[in-house]
Amino acid sequence: MNELIGKTIDNYKFVSILGEGGMGIVYKAYDIKLERYVAIKLLNSRLFQKEESIARFKKEAKNQAKLSHPNIVAVYGFIEYSNFLGIVMEYVEGESLEHILERMKTLHPWDAIYILKQILTAIGYAHIKGFIHRDVKPSNIIINGDGIVKIMDFGISKSLFDKGTTRTGAKLGTLYYMSPEQVKGEEVTHHADIYSIGCTFYEMLMGTPPFDSENDFDIMEMHLKKDPPSVGTKITQLTEETDRIILKAMNKLPANRYDNCEEFLFDINDLEKSVKERHSDLFSGVKKSSLKKSTTYAVVLTAFILFCGLVYLAYRQVDQMIKSKQLDSFNKYSITQLFKADSSFYTFENIVKQNSNTKLNLNSISFLPNKSGVIVGDSGLVMCTQDGGNNWVRVNTGIKTTLFDCAQINGGKIFVVGDSSTVLVSSDNFSDFQKVPIEQGYSFLKIFFIDGNTGFILGSKGVIFKTYNGGATWRKVSINLTPYLFDIHFCDSYNGYAVGWDGVILSTQDGGENWQKIEIENKEYLKSIDFLNKTLGIAVGGNGTILRTADGGKKWSSIDANKQVIYEKIKIVKEDFVLLAGKKGTILVSKDQGLTWTQIRVNFYYDITNFVVTNDNDLYIIGVSGSIFKISLIQKENKNG
Repeated sequence: MNELIGKTIDNYKFVSILGEGGMGIVYKAYDIKLERYVAIKLLNSRLFQKEESIARFKKEAKNQAKLSHPNIVAVYGFIEYSNFLGIVMEYVEGESLEHILERMKTLHPWDAIYILKQILTAIGYAHIKGFIHRDVKPSNIIINGDGIVKIMDFGISKSLFDKGTTRTGAKLGTLYYMSPEQVKGEEVTHHADIYSIGCTFYEMLMGTPPFDSENDFDIMEMHLKKDPPSVGTKITQLTEETDRIILKAMNKLPANRYDNCEEFLFDINDLEKSVKERHSDLFSGVKKSSLKKSTTYAVVLTAFILFCGLVYLAYRQVDQMIKSKQLDSFNKYSITQLFKADSSFYTFENIVKQNSNTKLNLNSISFLPNKSGVIVGDSGLVMCTQDGGNNWVRVNTGIKTTLFDCAQINGGKIFVVGDSSTVLVSSDNFSDFQKVPIEQGYSFLKIFFIDGNTGFILGSKGVIFKTYNGGATWRKVSINLTPYLFDIHFCDSYNGYAVGWDGVILSTQDGGENWQKIEIENKEYLKSIDFLNKTLGIAVGGNGTILRTADGGKKWSSIDANKQVIYEKIKIVKEDFVLLAGKKGTILVSKDQGLTWTQIRVNFYYDITNFVVTNDNDLYIIGVSGSIFKISLIQKENKNG
């Protein structure tokens, strides 16, 4: 809906896109009459024909308009124009708590308490007015330039007085912060918000949600059966009272939680006094915290004071560690330190987060030597670049299915594959494109070309399609397996490998006409595979799986990198430079062909889905929520000539 930018509806001139979500797109607009900026949420066009969605959207506007509180995003009005439905809301110049935590990982207890008190005040007010939020989480909490917390998106809120919709039977909410009764689809009361607030407070202190797993079922089971780990295991300066507060807020039984936000707030005020008393030397003279431009005053002030007070202690600790050689056991470096090391193949230039103008998940990226590139993602997202990735332009394809992979071949053709047997091809950076006819009934997850003519598509039900004519037509290859296939690599025109679900590794020696399964012990699914030559290969996947072969795939050995995350992509860039990336911002580097791995510390926590190294030695990393990071790598000169 980029066509709305620059247009005026009623008295609102649309300026830019602020974000995208399940219900619709949020725009920044200018109110010409009142001369102020506003935010306008427009209902997603695919929901226009669903009466219940339209009714829910209108109800959201009416509900929010009834809530007038300094810590709740205000609703100014409701617009209907042609096929558009929109809520006009207060525009908040600031940053979400989610983004703050992604960058800072954890907050100082003083700042966490400061934010929590405002959350409780806002949600408590809504409860008194008869509304529950039902989706309290860091992404729905914004801190503006004056340090004021604003609660947004009451889009799935429900009037407590609406007796006809008290029981939803649906699991509305976000899984990491969802109460046990929401998980079970039971009746939801204001106690569900108190549980979610407890989860959010925990994450502010610890840097992760109280229940964190790669498996949704495991998260739901933990919400139903487990208590969160103690915050005292990580933050020793907090009293046992903190754990008691969190456990009460997150009690499995709603009746055993805080009865209301005011009761919750009473205990938080006592905790605040306790923290202040325990650190009176640090907090004397420090006034109420104010988070400005996503960087809190309290963090800056306390960091400065802490620096002065802890320099001596830090010196003593580091000195002792050096003398005892404890530092030799650490295997985690910043990306700058790693690439500046004398033994590395590359030196580090800089890291830049690029503006993608979308919050959709990005799934694949591809570049040609002529600096043209393409990114694809959820909801039919396609973005192209002609300048090596400095600027990305979103293309309106009209496709709504998830797109999983893209590939370019010499001559400029771009291929994109995705759900619903989607195969698209374009020769002009998607100014125009065509759907390629192919057998239906599959999700296509990978497209790979050996050369300009021969290529493969992999996907669900163990399907492999092959083309001989540059993607004009595709023929299904017969294999006797049904698991999802995620990745494929050819060492030459004849020898290739494919990997997939249940630890499946397939090999071919006749250019992909026939495939044989390689028997291995690993049963974790494999997402990516790459080979340096015909003998040395690496495959990676779920639960920290790294498999390595040095004999052309006949035998695979498991490599332990001490990480249990999902690995999404492996790339053998050079013989002494292997890159591996995955969930939670995980990047690993190996300089000995995959035998040992070094974790790279980066300043982001996004789940990485893919990356590519361009001919200009630029590393592009993409991931969830529209995240694109560019890292410039400078190849060292060979001093030996």
